[in-house]
Amino acid sequence: VYIVYFGGHNGEKTFNEIEETHHSYLLSVKTSEEEARASLLYSYKHSINGFAAMLTEDEASKLS
Repeated sequence: VYIVYFGGHNGEKTFNEIEETHHSYLLSVKTSEEEARASLLYSYKHSINGFAAMLTEDEASKLS
């Protein structure tokens, strides 16, 4: 499990928009939309902007 941290929120996006952004990052390293959605464990949307996901070491490296 890896945590991807984007920093704080600026308040411009809804919670749904934030989660969709997280999914789009996962889709950039996963092979399908289904795999990307299944790998997302938690979207941090309140105090910080980030997510926890099941990633391989290679996938995590590509996101860093």
